Amino acid sequence: FDAAYTLIDSQFERELALEQRKTIALNDQLKARLANEQLTADARDRINQEIARNEAKLLEKENDIEKKRFLCLKRVKNYYDI
Repeated sequence: FDAAYTLIDSQFERELALEQRKTIALNDQLKARLANEQLTADARDRINQEIARNEAKLLEKENDIEKKRFLCLKRVKNYYDI
């Protein structure tokens, strides 16, 4: 039971870390543009909005992954409780 639980849990942790790294990389690029380019106030606002959208998408993905993890681990627990 412990091995199955740990394996599944680590797979979901990996998926979470991957999504977080992708979002961080995207937002770092956008932040670099904000720091290094001469942008109009409107362009800066659009970039900041895009960063916020990326963070919101990440939160959504994290919630989905956590929900899947919970359901999967619950199934494993129920299987071994039989």
